[in-house]
Amino acid sequence: MLVLMWYTAVNSLLHFCHKTYRAVCKDEVGNSSITPRSILGHLNIPDLNPLIVRQWPSQDCVVQCLVAESKDLRPEEQQALYFLRQVILGLQLDELQQFLHFVTGSIDMPCNGIKVSFMATGYSFVAHTSSNILEVPVAFQSLQEF
Repeated sequence: MLVLMWYTAVNSLLHFCHKTYRAVCKDEVGNSSITPRSILGHLNIPDLNPLIVRQWPSQDCVVQCLVAESKDLRPEEQQALYFLRQVILGLQLDELQQFLHFVTGSIDMPCNGIKVSFMATGYSFVAHTSSNILEVPVAFQSLQEF
């Protein structure tokens, strides 16, 4: 698992470096003079550790990254969001990773958070992994039903 997390951290760093340095370090023709690979050659495990730790999910981090799509929630939507947060706070690490994989397509913490929208009908959750949106039904009357 540590190898997978290290690989993910390296890929995240490469993506960040590519976006950042491509815009900052250009030669006279407009080509980037600093490449992600040149930066990666200077890194070691202690340099990557903060990225690995940041991507490791915890209950609090996952709850904090939940954002309701609408600011003005109806009472049943507030209740469903409360239920969702309570369920997440009770998950173990492997369950958190399964939840994140369902919602985002990755077991890592999403960079842009998870948007929560609400469905008036049904009891099934719908995930849109390409946009990190979770549709939550509001039909549940108790945390046990949720």
